[in-house]
Amino acid sequence: MEDIFTNIILFIKQYGDINRLMRTCKLLSKIVYSSNIWDTYTFYEGMSTYNTDFHKKHGLSPYEICKLICQFREFGYKKSFNKIINEEKLILSGKTCKNTHFPKNFEKLSQLQELHLCNSQIRIIPKEIGKMTKLTSLDLSNNYIKIVPDELGELINLTYLCLSDNLIQILPPKNLGKLVNLRKLHLHGNKIKIFWVAIKNLTNLICLELSNNEIKIIPQSITKLIKLEQLYLSGNKNDTFPKCDHLKNLVSKDF
Repeated sequence: MEDIFTNIILFIKQYGDINRLMRTCKLLSKIVYSSNIWDTYTFYEGMSTYNTDFHKKHGLSPYEICKLICQFREFGYKKSFNKIINEEKLILSGKTCKNTHFPKNFEKLSQLQELHLCNSQIRIIPKEIGKMTKLTSLDLSNNYIKIVPDELGELINLTYLCLSDNLIQILPPKNLGKLVNLRKLHLHGNKIKIFWVAIKNLTNLICLELSNNEIKIIPQSITKLIKLEQLYLSGNKNDTFPKCDHLKNLVSKDF
């Protein structure tokens, strides 16, 4: 299907006119992804820029471009295709995806540095997110996420991660420890029961928010986060707290 789709677009670009390309784009888009909010001109813009060099750079076929733009429309995102593919900051908060998951091919947005998908009824973080290695800020708060994939640990450039107000019970024990550049980690309002040991590796953290979870034991290793300025642990099920006297930078805390 994808090869046929690609060949049709390239053939019409070479031998047809603009109107024929636009009509074909509209028809093929409806075959691939039925949508009442389809913007023919936006898709035409994407198709008119497509060539073999474009495919090599972005790894997107016309078929994938069509699905990607349609799914962005589902999130209410109305920028042109060229802006989508080169976007560095993407905020889709409060936009409900009918399939309750990330639009496919999100990882193809290779320039993306900030991604905000808050309050969007998302239930699954795809493993492909690990390919978005330029991300420095990721906010997936106020969704229905239960599982954090190991691949999230591949986002080594993250400095800000917010997964608050979800349904998370367990965090990847080792992989999140790879996020050594992380400065702010927000996980409040989940169902986390076990405080993962790898937290000690996040030595650049200045803010750690884990309030309103179900944690029973706060490990001593938390005291190794000597750069912490903000620490929030209230609303858990623990009876004791490790001594934090030597966390000299701590200016705000709630136990």
